[in-house]
Amino acid sequence: KATAAEEQHKQVEVAVKGYAAEMKTCKQQLAKHSKELQGLTKKMETEENKAKTLEEASAALNRLVDAAKAAVEKAMEAAKEAAEEKEKEAAKAEAKAEASEAVAATAEATEDLEPPAKRICTEEAKEAKLESQVA
Repeated sequence: KATAAEEQHKQVEVAVKGYAAEMKTCKQQLAKHSKELQGLTKKMETEENKAKTLEEASAALNRLVDAAKAAVEKAMEAAKEAAEEKEKEAAKAEAKAEASEAVAATAEATEDLEPPAKRICTEEAKEAKLESQVA
């Protein structure tokens, strides 16, 4: 029985040494995988940061696009108002030109009427002079 116990003890020691070697290998693999995991975690964090930066950049770009759209709308409105103002000014200028033409036409018509009026006045003056000489 003692020999069998010694034999069994030797087998247990060999098994323990085998398990110890296996544990050492497992610990090494665990350390290796742990480092890989840390590296992947860092890469993931970097990618998340890039994604966050891209999201922020996209949001900023969207804000810029919105601001540009608003600026274009304001510019279009200002151009429309300026065009309307120019149209009003052109209409005023046209009205002034028409009024000026009307004044010129009236003046011309007045000039046409003036000689007969002068003639009448001149004739009346001559008659009055004759009457005063006769008297």
